[in-house]
Amino acid sequence: MLHTRGNRDLKQDDPREEIWESTTIFALDATLRRSERLRFGLGLSARYHFASLAHDLPDARAPRYELDVLPTAGYVDFSPATGLHVRAGYQTLPLGRFDVFSAVNVLGVADLRDGPSAIPGSNEIAQPALLIDYDPVSWLSVRAIYVPFFAPHIVSVLDSDYALFPGNQKNADLAYMSLEDLLPVDELRAQLKSNLLRGARDRVAMSTLSAFAPNPTFVHPQGALRITTHGDFGELALTFATAKERLPTFQLSDKAIAALSNPDAPAQDDPRPVTVEYPRFGVLSIDAAFDAPPFSLGFELSYQLHRVQYAVGTAYEGDPLAVPILGFTDIAQASGRVEYVESTTWLVGLEAFGSYAISVPSDPKRSWMFLESGHFMRGVAAMAAYSSDFGLKLQVGGAWLTGPAVVVVPRISYSFLDVFELEVGAFIIEGQAPPAFATPILSIGGIYTGLDHVFVGLRAAI
Repeated sequence: MLHTRGNRDLKQDDPREEIWESTTIFALDATLRRSERLRFGLGLSARYHFASLAHDLPDARAPRYELDVLPTAGYVDFSPATGLHVRAGYQTLPLGRFDVFSAVNVLGVADLRDGPSAIPGSNEIAQPALLIDYDPVSWLSVRAIYVPFFAPHIVSVLDSDYALFPGNQKNADLAYMSLEDLLPVDELRAQLKSNLLRGARDRVAMSTLSAFAPNPTFVHPQGALRITTHGDFGELALTFATAKERLPTFQLSDKAIAALSNPDAPAQDDPRPVTVEYPRFGVLSIDAAFDAPPFSLGFELSYQLHRVQYAVGTAYEGDPLAVPILGFTDIAQASGRVEYVESTTWLVGLEAFGSYAISVPSDPKRSWMFLESGHFMRGVAAMAAYSSDFGLKLQVGGAWLTGPAVVVVPRISYSFLDVFELEVGAFIIEGQAPPAFATPILSIGGIYTGLDHVFVGLRAAI
C-alpha cells in the first residue's frame, strides 16, 4: 500500500507554525503459510514527511524532512494443539472493542508525529511480544499477552505543530534576548540556521528524550489477560492489564517551579530541574458486544489505577500555582458504542464515554488541568459514510470533548481501476484557548485550534 497526503493550513497564527505538510506512507505486509498450523508474518512501514514554515526565520530554514522505516509485523504464528494458538515476535497489540474511547487499549505503541491528522491506519507500530489464544471450550476464549520490553510512543519534541513543546516566536525571541549579555545573538541565529536543520534539531531532541526511557531489559514487563465468553447473546469479556505510560511524564523540582513562576529571580543551582519518567498503571475492565438488528451495540466499564494527571491552580503569570505539577489518581470510565451494520451502502457509528477521577490533587488550590470541575472528562464521536457502486465515497467524522473541543473531518474519495483511490478533505479542530497550564481547564481543541487544514491524497493498494 502506498498512501500520500498533502495539506495546507487554513490560517497561520505564528511564524513558527508549519503551514505546508505532506506525508507518504509505503506499507508492506506479507504472510508465508507453511502449513495449516504454521505461518510467518512480515510487515514494515516507511514514512517520508515534509513540512514547511511560511518562510525562513533568522535561526531556521523553512523546510523540515523526516525519513524512517518502522516494523509492523515480524512474527511466527503456530497452533501446537487444537484450541491453542501462539504468536511470537514483532506484532501490534490492539485491545478492546472501541476505535476512539477505549480505556483497555493500553499495550499498543503509536507514531504520534502527525497528531490526530495522521493517515488512518498508519500509526500502529509493532513491538516484541508473546500472544497466546486458548479456547478450552466452544463458549470460552482466553487471551494472554506478554510484552517483555518497554517502548514509548514516537513523538516530535520541538519543531512539529504536534510536538510536545511546539515553539512560538514570542518565546523564541525571549530566549534569545536572555543570551544577549553572553553571546552575539544575531551570529548565533545565523550559525543555527546554516548548520542545524530543523529536522536535525528534532532528531536530537527525540534522542535526548528517549534516553530517559527505561532500558530494554526484562525488568519492565507489560501484559494483559482477557477472558471472553460468547454465544447467541453476543460476547462478554473481562480484561486485566498492567502497562507503563507511553508518553513521558515531567516532574519539576521546587527550584524549577520557583524559576518558572518568577523568570526575573536570580538563577539557582539545580542539578535535576526536571525528572522524566514513564510510570506504571493498571486497568480492570468488563466489556460486551451484542447485536440488536439493524445495530451492533457495545459497552465498556473500566477502572484505571494510578493514572497520570497534571495539577494547576490560578491563571495569572508569575503564580507558582500556574505551573503544572505531576500527580496521580484512579479513574473510572464508562463507554458505549452503536453501529448500523445492515447496509453496504451506508455506515454509521457512534461512540461516547465519560470518566471520573477518584481523587483530587493534594494541594486544595490546584485541580487536574484537563478535567471539568477537577473530576470529569467526557466526549462523543460519530462517523457516517456513503459508498456508491461506482467508486465514490462520502464520509464525515466528528467529535466533541471536554474543554470544550470540537473536531470535524469531512472526506470525499473516488476509487478506480480497483487499485487507486483519490481523496480530498479537511481537518477542523476548535476549542477554547485559556492561558497555557492554567485554569480554566486546558482544552485539546484550544491547543490545536490553529491547525485547521485541507488535504488531498492518493492511495494505491495491491
